[in-house]
Amino acid sequence: MNGVKYPIYCDLNVLELIQEEFTSVNKFERDLMGLTPLIDENGEVKRNEEGSILNLQGEPKIKAIVFGLYLMIREGQRIDSRQTG
Repeated sequence: MNGVKYPIYCDLNVLELIQEEFTSVNKFERDLMGLTPLIDENGEVKRNEEGSILNLQGEPKIKAIVFGLYLMIREGQRIDSRQTG
């Protein structure tokens, strides 16, 4: 980023914090990709024949990008400092 290299790690520690913030890792992934589940007239999530959720493609959520990068960089720095002293 901006000419600086940062160690990035996405391990279970990071996923746990993401899950706490976004309710689920799947919700975080949808926010990163800008996907919004389609809802039918009864308020139920629409699914295709295989049972997968149908989504509307939109803009990625900046909150998800910033939150995820922050956690992954912080974890990367923590791991690197342990390995290099």
